[in-house]
Amino acid sequence: MPNPSVQQLPSEIIHTIVARVLADSLHRICFSTGNMKFELDALMTLSLVSHSFRAITLDVACKAFQLSETDIEKQPCLSIVQAIYLYLATFAAKFRVDAYDLDWSKTLTQQKFSWPSPVVLGYTLLVNSIALRRRTSSLKHPAGIFDITSKAIRLSLSRTEQICKFVRPEVMSTVLAGSVTREIKVFDCVTTIVESCRQLEEYGSLIKSYQFSDGVDNGPHTLTGNFHDALSKLENADALYSALCHREYGVEDCPIYNLPQTYHTIGQVHDITFPDDNYNLETRLRRLVKRWSAGCPFLNAGVN
Repeated sequence: MPNPSVQQLPSEIIHTIVARVLADSLHRICFSTGNMKFELDALMTLSLVSHSFRAITLDVACKAFQLSETDIEKQPCLSIVQAIYLYLATFAAKFRVDAYDLDWSKTLTQQKFSWPSPVVLGYTLLVNSIALRRRTSSLKHPAGIFDITSKAIRLSLSRTEQICKFVRPEVMSTVLAGSVTREIKVFDCVTTIVESCRQLEEYGSLIKSYQFSDGVDNGPHTLTGNFHDALSKLENADALYSALCHREYGVEDCPIYNLPQTYHTIGQVHDITFPDDNYNLETRLRRLVKRWSAGCPFLNAGVN
């Protein structure tokens, strides 16, 4: 039972504490592995601190998950929230395990939506978006598949951004909104990498055709400049993608050399020579191949 002797804190501080704990526990349930007992029991733990904590905890939970008096009459608030947490934990774990080998038609229809509150819908969409991005960003799927699904991913992330604005209390949306912003950056990196690789392959093919025709010429100077621009975009996106993935998702995320178009492009352009190499293109290509091949034995064997 709550301890009535606990010194009372201002209700505003208690509201903030409760909202932040619930937000963090909800986020960890969706994106962390290991023992989640503390997170799953967070609401119960907070409600046992004191009578005031219990009242405010239940109030915050009802607002966050949009529980009405009718809902609470049918089932206690603590039970409803724990059921929501268990749903999200199971839902997220399913996508973590099967992110690269998933029958989407079955998985998406088998998942029963737990509670139509903005915060639950937001996390459901975010988990879906990340899993779909990982699934379609793998080497075994052609770039054309990514082009199609990228529109759905972009729309899902945009909607999740909008949903964050409706989460109450507002502090409950902070962690979710931050994750959405970071995932958008990751997704933007992936699309830039795929598009840059396409451009490199196109410009590289034209440069090779000019070299084949006279053995020396790289083609028009603008063509080499275009190759440089595409390579620069790829280098920048490569560095940002690696940093974001390691910080946010660890080694579980899709390695850059498994992204659509990358392996094939490197195989096509890594051996181009530039007699007039004002942009240091040959060195930069070798540096890129060396970095990517460190984790990819196929790339290492194929182009070195």
